[in-house]
Amino acid sequence: MLAATGCTLLIGVYATSVFGGARAALPLTGGCALLYAVLYLVLRSEQTALLARSLLIFAVPAAVMLSTRHIRWVATGVTEPTVKA
Repeated sequence: MLAATGCTLLIGVYATSVFGGARAALPLTGGCALLYAVLYLVLRSEQTALLARSLLIFAVPAAVMLSTRHIRWVATGVTEPTVKA
């Protein structure tokens, strides 16, 4: 538990410097803390571990798919060519 807290704080401090502020780094730090908490709970429960892992394997990709569905991946970083007349 102490190692997970230390890693989350380290990632939070690093993300604060990369993103230029604590407000911008908060989603990444919170997501990391949530991930560690879920992993801790799944590993602690022996009777429902298989069900919990199956639900996580479904829920995590579904959340990523739903949260990134409006991103135009093809257009990211592509500049329009200029036509000379």
